[in-house]
Amino acid sequence: MKLRLLRFIRDARQNPITAQQRIASILRRQLNGAHGLTEYWADPYIGVGGRYKLNKAFYVTGKVDVGGFDVGSIVTVQAYAALGCQVTRSIYSELGFRYLYDDYDSGGYLYKVSTYGPQITAGIQF
Repeated sequence: MKLRLLRFIRDARQNPITAQQRIASILRRQLNGAHGLTEYWADPYIGVGGRYKLNKAFYVTGKVDVGGFDVGSIVTVQAYAALGCQVTRSIYSELGFRYLYDDYDSGGYLYKVSTYGPQITAGIQF
């Protein structure tokens, strides 16, 4: 193995373009493989939300919840804030921002993700 590596380094110094192509080919083969894993879990959570009317049509809203408690995930957190518009009695739209964090670890499978970004919502209330 060591001898192959030394030959590869020597060849790379003599012809760097060929070495780049060879590395790219090896990486392409490794990265183009298909892999799959399915993991299921459920989390208890507790949260609070609110809505404050600015006028007849516009409002601000927010929600936050925390969960996991080492039952499913170690911890999961979600927060959402938005400016909304009540278009009709039953139709609304919101422009907001959502943050989601999840930390799950089970049997060597680690899922630790933090995601956030803008959110546009259109909905119907019954």
